[in-house]
Amino acid sequence: MDPERGSTGSFDRPQTAQPKRETKVSYFSRLCGDAAGGLAPRGKARTQSSPVKQDGAEVSDSSGEQVLVDEGLLRAWAFDLARLHEAAASRAAEYRAARPFPYVAFDDLFPDALLDALAQDFPPPDDVRWHRHDDHRQRKLQWGDPASMPVSISQFIGLLQSAPFIEFLECVTGITGLVGDPHCFHGGLHLVEPGGYLKIHGDQSLQEQLLLYRRVNVIVYLNKGWDPAWGGALELWNSDMSACEVTVEPRFNRTMVFDVQAGSHHGHPEPLASPPGTVRRSIALYYYTSAENPSTPQLNYHGAQLRARPGERLEPTRRKDWRALAVDVCPPVLTRALRRARGHGISSRW
Repeated sequence: MDPERGSTGSFDRPQTAQPKRETKVSYFSRLCGDAAGGLAPRGKARTQSSPVKQDGAEVSDSSGEQVLVDEGLLRAWAFDLARLHEAAASRAAEYRAARPFPYVAFDDLFPDALLDALAQDFPPPDDVRWHRHDDHRQRKLQWGDPASMPVSISQFIGLLQSAPFIEFLECVTGITGLVGDPHCFHGGLHLVEPGGYLKIHGDQSLQEQLLLYRRVNVIVYLNKGWDPAWGGALELWNSDMSACEVTVEPRFNRTMVFDVQAGSHHGHPEPLASPPGTVRRSIALYYYTSAENPSTPQLNYHGAQLRARPGERLEPTRRKDWRALAVDVCPPVLTRALRRARGHGISSRW
């Protein structure tokens, strides 16, 4: 592979006859047509090839082996594909035409009972495994380790990183080749207590472990009985930061999907005014494309970029002490090398 961005190399290989293979077309590709264009008429979903009995009955798969099937597990990991298609088909045009940048908010995309269970299992703020952020950019708790999350939540996150949901996102956004993030980099569980906030910002472009470029954010809200007077609405600002054009309340079973691009400024910048003990809960997942994907913008790497609202004065982001010390003591040649490496994905995390 050529190391230059967006190009590929080739090798000379003996030309041999290749068996003809049937092109695999995904369920959503058949239903939605070209993700970058129109939506095809609704088709027929695939059916399961082997019989499945309910209530933990033993059945035989195609190899004749006995399999213990748990109905609850199957339900937890199953999508209603037809319903997802209907949601994607009905909102794709709205997403792509939205301003100040592409977005759509789906209400009741998932069963209430499922999200009720996730809300009950959501760790309380006094759990020591939360990572607490508290500075001029944000005041919130983040839990990004899927291995230590409650099982129900980690299974739900796995579900949203599976092929059916990613194909759904491709159908909505028109971005093909999306990839989920098993590391939940910067994402996972987010919890905001009274007084918490997230200043308006643009997201970091690169996932530093996978070396993929962020394209789509998905946020699932778990806040029953949320009062808009408490604040916490997600604000979408235009690219020149002259106005907030959209606010999205974090109500229960609302799923926010939006594009990550230059100028996708968002946050909930005002301190949360909810009653003591009432917190803002959400599950945030991010989706990426590779540098080789033709749809990936030709952008230089950048970290999260804080943006001031009109009349707002933000503190400058200070380097960590060890970085300042490194600049002071390192030879210039090493300092330049480190800065070049930073451009390829080494940076501080929000």
